Amino acid sequence: MVQMEMVIMVVREGKAVRLGGRQVMVAMVAMVAMAVTAVIAVY
Repeated sequence: MVQMEMVIMVVREGKAVRLGGRQVMVAMVAMVAMAVTAVIAVY
């Protein structure tokens, strides 16, 4: 369930990145990586 939201968020941000820039993408990837590790730690 959570992973699905993550994917949707990443896709949305990916579209925004095309307008924004690489730094936004790097920040998002870092945030997603942290969130994924947090989810794994919880499980």
